[in-house]
Amino acid sequence: MKKLIILVLFYLSFVTTWAEPESFEGFLKYQVNMVDDISKKPINLEMDFYIKKNVIRIEFEAPNGKLIFLFENENAFMLIPSNKIYTKLPLDYDSTKIQEQFQTILDSKTKQTKKIFGYDCNLYIYSNQNDVFELWCSSFGKTKFLIPLLSEQKIDKIQFPEGVVPLEVRLSDKNNIEKGSFVLKNIEKRKLEDSLFLLPADYTKMGE
Repeated sequence: MKKLIILVLFYLSFVTTWAEPESFEGFLKYQVNMVDDISKKPINLEMDFYIKKNVIRIEFEAPNGKLIFLFENENAFMLIPSNKIYTKLPLDYDSTKIQEQFQTILDSKTKQTKKIFGYDCNLYIYSNQNDVFELWCSSFGKTKFLIPLLSEQKIDKIQFPEGVVPLEVRLSDKNNIEKGSFVLKNIEKRKLEDSLFLLPADYTKMGE
């Protein structure tokens, strides 16, 4: 279970802040396909994102049951509905590292374009020591987009340039062998209840 959570959050999960006046409120569904790096078994799941201003709720069915993540500013929580428990996740922030990542991703923009669900997207190709990310990104006004990177000790964050939001991500290794994908399947603007982004009153903190 821990390995799945780490993998999914490392490559795919995100936190967004939708700034006025071009704020977004609504629902996004992504199809996630990847291979577990230990068992080598395929992982195929859908991830639902509920976004309202500076808060986001992520839901998906893990092998051992449903998981929910809540993110707001510097706070992050993981909820396990089957046991009605939650835990707070530590978030680390390194402003120097974030600024370097801003520029690296900004410099990775290519001239290739396409439309996804009617949104004009540009292709970004970003590489690190082990992997190559192909990201089809659109502009959502003043949106600030973050990818949390979860380890056993902390959560770090990669931040995208202002307004850049990935709608499709392909991950491959240096030999061009695909390792995973994160593809938008549906997007819907709609009003969301505040209660979606709150810890349920009947949940107990893990370990208590």
